[in-house]
Amino acid sequence: MEMRSGEMRGDKTLGVRLKRIRESRGMSQRELAAAMGNHCTDKNISQYESGSRSMDTDTLFSLAEVLCVTPNELEERIDVH
Repeated sequence: MEMRSGEMRGDKTLGVRLKRIRESRGMSQRELAAAMGNHCTDKNISQYESGSRSMDTDTLFSLAEVLCVTPNELEERIDVH
């Protein structure tokens, strides 16, 4: 799936995968938000994980970079170690 900058991404599956990957890295929501810099807050991370907030493509790519996964690993059912 091709994504364009600014495109919104949000669904419960993405949030569940984000939470699982974050926890597997031993990070709290606050720690992940801090690693993102001014890009988002721990409240944003909570909302992404619950599926109550959509993220734009730039956020998806930033989260993937911080978590050392590809954006596809966050979005799709690709096994993440």
